[in-house]
Amino acid sequence: MNLIDCELSGCDLSGTDLAYGHHALSRFRRANLTGAQLLKAKFSDADFSDAVLIDAKALRTDFQEANFQRADLSGMDLIRASLANANLRHARLRGADLDEAWLEGAKLYGADFSGARGLAAVHADGIDVGPDDQPDILRGEAAHAWLLRAAEGPRARSARCATIRVRGGCALHGAACAALCRPTHVTS
Repeated sequence: MNLIDCELSGCDLSGTDLAYGHHALSRFRRANLTGAQLLKAKFSDADFSDAVLIDAKALRTDFQEANFQRADLSGMDLIRASLANANLRHARLRGADLDEAWLEGAKLYGADFSGARGLAAVHADGIDVGPDDQPDILRGEAAHAWLLRAAEGPRARSARCATIRVRGGCALHGAACAALCRPTHVTS
């Protein structure tokens, strides 16, 4: 099935099989895709803002330049998925599996990676952890370190942030650590 440039906003697509299809430019705003099968599909430039994709399966799926702002991707299987240049600002990726996923150029400000897995193997060069008006691009080890810290969860980050404030800043990347300390990164 191919759904190119379709309007599916607000639809209940939970458990739907959209695997192997071409769904570029489609709009899934506020849609429920809980448990959906999205394997090896193409969703480039699709809009998933405020959508729910809990436990969806997206192995090797193409989400390049897709919009996931404020979407819930908790528990999602994103192994080897491409999220290059995707907007994941304020998205929830709790417990998601991102092993060997591509996040290069992704916008991650405010994203919740608590308990996310596979982050050590993510391709993450050039991630933007700053807000729209203040981009903060991280590369190489700084990008991976930021992702690993983000996966620690709010309580661990809160304790570490208190230590950072006492010591006067982070030697690795001050702005990225400051971003992790902001309340927008701590969700209950």
